[in-house]
Amino acid sequence: MRTGFYFFVVALLFLTSCQANGQKMLYIYAGMDDGHAIKAFEQFEQDTGIRVVFKRLSNGKILSLLEEGETTIDIWYGGPSILFEEAKQQGLLYPYQSKTREEIDTRYLDEEGYWTGVYVSILALVANQQWHMEQGIELPKRWTDLQRVEYKNWLTLPDPQETGTGYLTLTLFQQIYGELRVQSVVQNINHNVSEYTSTGQGSGRVVGAKKSAATIMFAHDALRLKKEGYNDLVVIYPNEPTTYEIGAVAITQMSENKELAKMFVDWALTTNAQEIGKRIGNYQYLTNVNASQPVQAISPADLLISTPDHEQASRKQGQWLTQFEKWRAKEQ
Repeated sequence: MRTGFYFFVVALLFLTSCQANGQKMLYIYAGMDDGHAIKAFEQFEQDTGIRVVFKRLSNGKILSLLEEGETTIDIWYGGPSILFEEAKQQGLLYPYQSKTREEIDTRYLDEEGYWTGVYVSILALVANQQWHMEQGIELPKRWTDLQRVEYKNWLTLPDPQETGTGYLTLTLFQQIYGELRVQSVVQNINHNVSEYTSTGQGSGRVVGAKKSAATIMFAHDALRLKKEGYNDLVVIYPNEPTTYEIGAVAITQMSENKELAKMFVDWALTTNAQEIGKRIGNYQYLTNVNASQPVQAISPADLLISTPDHEQASRKQGQWLTQFEKWRAKEQ
């Protein structure tokens, strides 16, 4: 977050002079990892000569700002498609069907062109292996294992109200447990949570530092943290259905630079742009069928998957988040 904000501030310092010189400028909200976003925007600037001013935020925050009428942002890049779908339903996105969409797996795009996937991230259990060894507790294998009494005050989870990761987890539980069971599962897990984080990646650092035992996060984020030195982290694909995030790119309806924004979408869908992540340790599954996949990437086809229901997740977002807050309040 700090790196992204610094980049945003530096870019703003050049804003007046760049505009005075007639330099082309794009404003972007980035919902992906700071390092990935910086490398992507640096490469885009080199390839096109278009300067990027960006800010890294949690995707729940990005959606909220768009709902509030943010007027200076042209592109939303790297957020979860279930939140893009909500933005689409609210009329906050501008449809654009890039020619490069022909190279994108049709499972990972909006048919009407409001958003297009650039990568796929698998939701997984992530635990601190050393903590479990010291406590003599078996690593979790199912989502419901997080209900164990041994985890009392030892779970850290992403907040569904603020993060795409947290909301995707909530939608998964709604899909696989149904109305009759989901409340008890969420409340039992919540009983063990010591903290909800404002970013999907934040919980992984807490677990990696052994200040928490386990979390739910995207597998590629955990793999990157291991590369950073959090060696005790272990990624567990549960033996029950999981789901995935489609990391997307979209033009905002309020963009004042739509032609430049279209150029960015065209670029973001190319193999060159999509393969930037693996060079810096981000191992998402790529949506361009011609892209060279990271060796560490897992295809959704290789797992037991509950396919995201974008329409339902958008339509019921308010209801499900309100329910979650009520269930969480009962435990406080």
